[in-house]
Amino acid sequence: MNRKEVRSQIQQIGIIPSIRVPSAEDARFAAETVSQAGIPVAEIAMTVPGAFRVISELSRSSPEIVEFANREDVVVFPGALTPSEVIAAWRTGSDFVKVVPCAAFGGDQYIRALKTPLAQVPLIAAGGVNQQTAAGYLLAGATALGIGQALLPWEAVALRQANRIRELARRFLNVVEGSRRDNAPRHEEVVVNRAPVFVFKEA
Repeated sequence: MNRKEVRSQIQQIGIIPSIRVPSAEDARFAAETVSQAGIPVAEIAMTVPGAFRVISELSRSSPEIVEFANREDVVVFPGALTPSEVIAAWRTGSDFVKVVPCAAFGGDQYIRALKTPLAQVPLIAAGGVNQQTAAGYLLAGATALGIGQALLPWEAVALRQANRIRELARRFLNVVEGSRRDNAPRHEEVVVNRAPVFVFKEA
């Protein structure tokens, strides 16, 4: 996959699992499990022991999770918080800007406030995103969600509870789908001289 295809996939899926676990084996398990559930992208934190090795192994054994092109063709989404940090990150040529920690700074209202003057910047809401707040972030304008513990609980990873993780992934995917459907422009048919005219209305 090239950079454009990876960016498109992230926008389509709307979820980036944030994998921060104590071992390389845990990271591989987490990434492979969410991929099986329909989320073929993952963020492997550099705090994971042997993170580069894990990423390299995943790119060979699970091409759907991570596929590398050349160094100039890698998707980048730096973390930022304040409006000036978001602007600075976007101006460097980033594909997305990860706003973290969202929950501590107003949650979905903060994303909405950022999107008003920065509508062109695709934001990833992260830090405190869970099943109860996910829809709000998407409806506020987030392009995608960075999700850690709420999608990959430490005990579920440690105990290899793949079914539990897949169910959580399914729920988050449903939230993304439902939020996008609710946020899509709606139309109603108006009959004028017996010819249908479609009028678009915002949700």
